[in-house]
Amino acid sequence: MATMPRSALRLALPLLLSLGCRSAAPSTEDGRFRAEYGPAAPALEGFRTRLVEHQFLDTMAVRLSDSIRIPEDITLAIGHCAEPNASYEPTRRRVTVCYELVENLSETFADEPGEEYLISGTIMFAMMHELAHALIDVLKLPITGREEDAADQLATVLLLQQGAAGDSLAFGAVGWFALHAKTDQLDSLAFADDHGFNLQRVFNIICWVYGRDPDRYPQIGSEGWLPEPRRTGCRDEYARLAASWERLLRPHGRPPARTAGIPTIPRIAPGSGGSGGSGGSDWSGGSTEPTVVSVRTPPAPRPRSAPAFPAAGAPAPVPRTPTDRRPGP
Repeated sequence: MATMPRSALRLALPLLLSLGCRSAAPSTEDGRFRAEYGPAAPALEGFRTRLVEHQFLDTMAVRLSDSIRIPEDITLAIGHCAEPNASYEPTRRRVTVCYELVENLSETFADEPGEEYLISGTIMFAMMHELAHALIDVLKLPITGREEDAADQLATVLLLQQGAAGDSLAFGAVGWFALHAKTDQLDSLAFADDHGFNLQRVFNIICWVYGRDPDRYPQIGSEGWLPEPRRTGCRDEYARLAASWERLLRPHGRPPARTAGIPTIPRIAPGSGGSGGSGGSDWSGGSTEPTVVSVRTPPAPRPRSAPAFPAAGAPAPVPRTPTDRRPGP
């Protein structure tokens, strides 16, 4: 296994580890979200140790348990998977982010502009995407269309509720999908896949970011990030999907809910240095300006007002084979 670039994790970890504040234990009358830190290979042991020390998954599990009722336990885990991925396993009710994904991101985005958001944004989007699969499964939530599209929607809504840094994390996830869009092969297997094409997911997330507040990111329109026919409907599209998820989750919420019906994920304060404390729970002291990691998607020109999306290539995604694990994100 290759040694992970230290600079990439040094920048990305503070965004993740600022979740280190403790919360009171949730009620045990229902199922609970539980944290699990799988053993790590030597190259990733330091990363695992810092996650444990700062209670990254523990804090997320407590916040979710305090926000939403589930009839059965759901495990939030990080572990080895033999591929850079994340998954939800229905038979074990287990959400897993793979150490291999962390390593792949750190190597891919080392020394790139906005690398901390590209890495942390992808990790958090993957976690929230797989959490959406878990909630759909355990709560028996009705959905129409592809479940993968619905999971992308909830993951984006959850990130965008976290303030300016949440926006930056969403843009970071866009960067990951845009990079892989360059290696997509549009064959029959790709068309049959239950996941959308990477470039579709790029445009979807940009549309939802734009639709939540069109005045906040005018460059999405002025610099051609999103074609106008799609852009004009993004406000209504985001309002509809956010309201739909709120309606689906409201009956399962624990009062008082800080955000009606939507589970509250731990907030990530940029620049915290991973020291923990109250900054991890309420964004206090964090940046109020988002980091916009720009992307280049045909036919859009390369944006000039923000760091250009890295042009370096990345390995094609590992081919997926049917297993009990639901692949993702």
